[in-house]
Amino acid sequence: MAFTMFGLYLYPWSRHSVSSSEWKYLVFIGLSCLIRPTAAIFWFPLCLEHWCHTSLRYWPRLLGSYVMVGTVSLLFLIIADFTFYKEWIFSPYNFLLFNWTRNIGAMYGTHPWHWYFTHGIFVVMTVHLIPFIQGLKLPRVRPLIITIFCFIAVFSFLSHKEFRFLLPVLPLAMCISGAGLQQYHSRSVSIVIAAIILLVNVPLALYTGIYHQRGTLDVMNFLGQEIKSANDTVDILFLMPCHSTPFYSHIHRNVSMRFLTCEPNFEETSSYEDEADIFFRNPTTWLEENIKQDVTSSTFSSQPSHLVLFDSLLSQISSFLKAHDYILCFQTFHTHFPETRTVIHY
Repeated sequence: MAFTMFGLYLYPWSRHSVSSSEWKYLVFIGLSCLIRPTAAIFWFPLCLEHWCHTSLRYWPRLLGSYVMVGTVSLLFLIIADFTFYKEWIFSPYNFLLFNWTRNIGAMYGTHPWHWYFTHGIFVVMTVHLIPFIQGLKLPRVRPLIITIFCFIAVFSFLSHKEFRFLLPVLPLAMCISGAGLQQYHSRSVSIVIAAIILLVNVPLALYTGIYHQRGTLDVMNFLGQEIKSANDTVDILFLMPCHSTPFYSHIHRNVSMRFLTCEPNFEETSSYEDEADIFFRNPTTWLEENIKQDVTSSTFSSQPSHLVLFDSLLSQISSFLKAHDYILCFQTFHTHFPETRTVIHY
């Protein structure tokens, strides 16, 4: 997102020729595509717009900029991949094969093709849709509209959809909203709309940033302090849906931690279940079998010293906790809109 923003800032919005600094925005296109190849979907309409509005006599120079930046970016990518993987690979190909050709994301939920247009954009934009719709009729934002539409259209072909996948086009949508807000000739109307935007977004930002689903962060802060003051070995097992909490990014200590995995069905076996599904089907049985296995395989040096779980699981494994002498040492609020409401740490 940051590289895309820099590229948009340097993009030649009003120039139809090639200047000596034109290659700068191409650098950020290359960097954003190195990080996530799907950034090319975002930039393709804008690059095509640039070519179409550039005089033919400047095309060789523009092509040279593309070749230079593209070659350097690809060389950097290939060398970086070889350095870390110790073999020659082309990671964008693997990325596309994994995410698009094999449609692995469908394992994590699917939506109809129109979901981004009928649901996603409304949730992401919220009240900004009011000036956004007003701005759609302005000729000067047409390249932005085309870019947004093409991006959403391509992503609509994927069965797995998420709100976060729309974030790359959000800056362009905000530009259209800003242009639309300027079109209200009545100052009082503009003030009212701006006030509505603030009254909706500021409370939402404060609530979601400070209170909503905060338990998974609070428990990591507690564990960090617990590890600092611990005299014995600390081993942590997270009995939660996979990736519910941060991991070493919050702990910064050399301790053993393990969470329930939710790996895709790489082998394409029938009736596949990931580890999290297996655990929640029979938590106590899984714990009895796998804790011993984790100790044997040296994942943990002994029985985990700490278990982290949502309170909805507590009644199902209470007998296991008592039998293995676990006690409650931390409890915190998580959300007002629960799948589960409280994170409990043993």
